[in-house]
Amino acid sequence: MTSGCFIKLFTKLFTVALIAVYADIIPAHGESWSLRQLTTDTTANHGITIAGTPFSADGQWICYDSAKASIRDASLIKLVNVAAGMQVTVYDAKSVPGAGPGVAAVRYFPGEDRRVIFIHGPVKSTGLTYERWRRFGAIVDTRTHALTHADARDVTPPFTPGALRGGTHVHVPGGPSNQWIGFTYDDAVMTAEGESIGKNWDVRTVGVTRLGIPVHVDADAENWDGAGFSVVLAQVTPDPRPGTDDLRRAEGDCWVGREGYEKEGKLQMARAFVGTLSDGARDVFVVDIPDDITDAGAAPLEGTKHTYPAPPKGTTLRRLTRVGTVSGDVRSKADGTLLVFHAKDSTAKEQLFSMPTTGGAAVPLTAFADGVNSDACFHSSDQWLAVASGNRLYRVYLVKAGDTPRVESFYDGPLPGPPMNLSFSPDGSRLAMNLAVNGVQQVFVLERSVD
Repeated sequence: MTSGCFIKLFTKLFTVALIAVYADIIPAHGESWSLRQLTTDTTANHGITIAGTPFSADGQWICYDSAKASIRDASLIKLVNVAAGMQVTVYDAKSVPGAGPGVAAVRYFPGEDRRVIFIHGPVKSTGLTYERWRRFGAIVDTRTHALTHADARDVTPPFTPGALRGGTHVHVPGGPSNQWIGFTYDDAVMTAEGESIGKNWDVRTVGVTRLGIPVHVDADAENWDGAGFSVVLAQVTPDPRPGTDDLRRAEGDCWVGREGYEKEGKLQMARAFVGTLSDGARDVFVVDIPDDITDAGAAPLEGTKHTYPAPPKGTTLRRLTRVGTVSGDVRSKADGTLLVFHAKDSTAKEQLFSMPTTGGAAVPLTAFADGVNSDACFHSSDQWLAVASGNRLYRVYLVKAGDTPRVESFYDGPLPGPPMNLSFSPDGSRLAMNLAVNGVQQVFVLERSVD
């Protein structure tokens, strides 16, 4: 082969490889997306997640819950096959209407085909009702249907380090080897303490469970053992000091990157969240998580009868934004370098903004006349996000500070209604969402095809 022929062959092969690499980043010529409804039952809503992923690792199944009016009435966790539409029940709590146990907000462990995790209220045999401060993360094997309590609960003094005294919510697996679970948390002990003196001390915070460190607690209907060691990550107070970064609430959280973000030459595990301050301002915060969360800091991990649980030693918290109008859930690039969030623009419309995880200027990504009305989700390429404005979906690209936002229409024509709970399949070829049909939330997918 002559050198000229070799160069031509190499160039052709390199071009084909480059196209393959960037196929999910640059829209293909003639690419189109078609909408398909997967669920049709009108007796209950079919809710998919807005954090983590509802897709199995192979992209063939979507998990969802089934609630009539509220979590209290929800008893089923189901899967729907995206190709055949076949539905499978993987867990049935057989709840008493209005009395729990309540199951909802299900998601797969990332990169796995079997384990899902969801909110679970107290089991029926206890006679206890579902409450924000009385629930746990339930891990279920979709094939064997075996259930595991992720986090332990102990509301009877003396409290147990590694156990919580309330209820966990929005469980998102992640971290190294899927051994960590992020959640939001409401404390039962301090809520009851506040009610006894006529005050509202139900303040939400964020925390994590480290699986593989079992926690055992005293026998009581209100208590249960857990498969992991759980702690809160952000200290909250019902009376934050004005003019400080004291938090009244912490929520809207996400993992920073799949394995963390780069800090001092290594990956640092962290959670990002929306924090509410004394004056009602809401901003993005990042909390770094130590490798060992079992070591107490200045206050007991488990809290006391008159104090909230405290973060572990080595936890560091920093405020990332100072815009005061952040809402919804924070989103992170897979490499942990960038966070995306909702905040109001100069016309008080909700728009998407981004900011480096290590700090810097907030960069506007959208400027819709009607703002955005769905949480954004990253495409698997990690180069753009899907978001809704009204009944339309858009592709929003990441840009640098000072650059003009780059936004494209994602789907030809309006959807039947405002889409909710957007989530891409692992290969980026499908976008799952909830759309209301005659007042009932159903599961839909947008599927990509290339002419």
